[in-house]
Amino acid sequence: MSRAPSAADRHLPLACGALGLAVLGHVGVLPTWIGLLFIVALATRLLGVLQPRPILRRTVLAVFALGSGVVVLANFRTLNGLTAGTSLLVAMAALKVVETERPRDYATLAFIVFFLSLASLLRAPSPLRLAHALACTWLGVQLLLETQRPAAASPLPAARQTARLLGLGLPLAVVLFIFVPRLEGRFWAVPSGGSEATSGVAEEMNPGAIAKLALSDEPAFRVRFDGPLPERASRYWRVLALDAFDGQTWRRSALAATLAPAEPADSRVAVRYSVELEPSHQAWLPNLERLVDWSGVRARRDADGTLALQDNEAGQPQKVDSLTSYSARATPPSAVPTGELDATTRRRTLSLPSGSAPRSRALAGEMRAGSATSRDYIARVLGYFRTEPFAYTLEPPPLGPNPVDEFLFTSRAGFCEHYASAFVVLMRAAGIPARVVIGYQGGDLNAYGNFLLVRQSAAHAWAEVWLDGEGWVRFDPTAAIAPERIRAGLDGALPEAEARRYRHHFAWVLESRAALDALKAGWDRLVLGYSSRQQARLLDRLGWIGDPLTGLATLLGAGFALTALTLLTLQLAFRVRPRPDRVQRAWELACRRLARRGLARDPAEGPLDFARRVRTARPGDGAAFDELVRCYVRIRYERAPVAADTEEFIGRVRRFRP
Repeated sequence: MSRAPSAADRHLPLACGALGLAVLGHVGVLPTWIGLLFIVALATRLLGVLQPRPILRRTVLAVFALGSGVVVLANFRTLNGLTAGTSLLVAMAALKVVETERPRDYATLAFIVFFLSLASLLRAPSPLRLAHALACTWLGVQLLLETQRPAAASPLPAARQTARLLGLGLPLAVVLFIFVPRLEGRFWAVPSGGSEATSGVAEEMNPGAIAKLALSDEPAFRVRFDGPLPERASRYWRVLALDAFDGQTWRRSALAATLAPAEPADSRVAVRYSVELEPSHQAWLPNLERLVDWSGVRARRDADGTLALQDNEAGQPQKVDSLTSYSARATPPSAVPTGELDATTRRRTLSLPSGSAPRSRALAGEMRAGSATSRDYIARVLGYFRTEPFAYTLEPPPLGPNPVDEFLFTSRAGFCEHYASAFVVLMRAAGIPARVVIGYQGGDLNAYGNFLLVRQSAAHAWAEVWLDGEGWVRFDPTAAIAPERIRAGLDGALPEAEARRYRHHFAWVLESRAALDALKAGWDRLVLGYSSRQQARLLDRLGWIGDPLTGLATLLGAGFALTALTLLTLQLAFRVRPRPDRVQRAWELACRRLARRGLARDPAEGPLDFARRVRTARPGDGAAFDELVRCYVRIRYERAPVAADTEEFIGRVRRFRP
């Protein structure tokens, strides 16, 4: 049994276009087989319009639907969550396209488009995603309207009606967004299904781990300073201190996560700044060294200086799964007095695995024997890195079971984590407490938004050494090898061939990225960052005194009333105001063409009087304009216009060129 094309098939291109645009928002997230199934289903259905095709029985479609659900469940181990649910919905949409025949089927596809566009916006809310969702909504609403219109109707009225509906709904959406009470916490969070990878520095460091992160140009966080922007060389954004080493990997020990005692600080020299942290799916909050205090989030500072986001109820570390904003103050290291290093921390930051790095230990003993003080020894180690043929690269050779010795004496090529790890091992081998610190270094000023943007490519590792009387002092061995990494960023330190491979150097690309990031920063601050605190501030500015919920309810009602009144006024104004028809618009065009030649029509001057004046002033144009005027007078004043008269007049106007 075959199926011939039906009258409803005229909606198929619009339905396929709307579905394709909605699915496009999930490219790179959905499994490959989902995309192939969707493409095959659309191609099969479109080919069926051109030639009769067999109808797939409902039992066959049911089997395909059941099989798709089983495969999605096997892929994600769940049907819940954003990615798993979206995958299942796209598979069902593909099968629905195959059986679509009636207007009701197209209405179902339109609602699937709405859900897919919303899922894309939930996954990564941004201005571009919002524009994509609005485009999908436009096509979906037009598809709904098209299914209710006569077969011979033009699609333009449906497009105009869709624009009118969305335009009427936009002010109401703005009122709802501003005045509906915001719910704090994770009430609106959507589970991801666990398939999304984390971003940002991790809780442990292997050789090459930060080098992989440095390949990413994704934003990590944005910073706004209350005062002057600190120099790039002092922008060390601390995240974690790693003090446990097993010979291969640096980790954070359990003792380092104990609560830190209050540190004395001179707040008079503190630097004030605010941070907008992108979702990292980790608990750590970047901060400048020597943190004084912070506000805006519930967080705890541990003994190693780590600042971790805390759950508001349980007091446990909470992952940063949404845009997080906080303010902080930090002082320069020289402005902070220090005490003594406790015995437990000293023992932990001197520990080295038994039998590890024998050649490095021997080198440390040799250099330590020739150094009078710890400062002298540190200078000799940095001089060793500076004078020996070490190379800074994102593509170091692989290291074996003894990475520190192999790096120092064989490969001598690595990224910041190689140098930080080797430096700390040399410190500990000489009896000086030391630890690895990972975080970010630098950041680029965005002139469009006047903020400092720190990307994932700014991920960095350095060292902290305990010096009696000075406390924990930062030393960056990477600066001895590649000083441009600290002064100018990653691009300035990499070899030219690597910089070309990993980075864009076209000025227009950099400018476009900066403008887009400034747009996203404004979106994050005004839209994603709009919280109950911002609503409370709005009520304060409006002078509201009393219960905040009552105030918001009052403003919500007033906003709806004002919006409805404004829209009604505009609607009446457009309906009452006469709109010129095609003939009148053509006549006004002919008059404008003469006005540009110095012969403007007086508002009170009739067509025949104007034609006589044109014959006198411009004899060359008089005959053509006379014919045009006679046609216009016949349509307007002698009889009811017919289609032939209208087309003749419009044609004369098009040919009339004074």
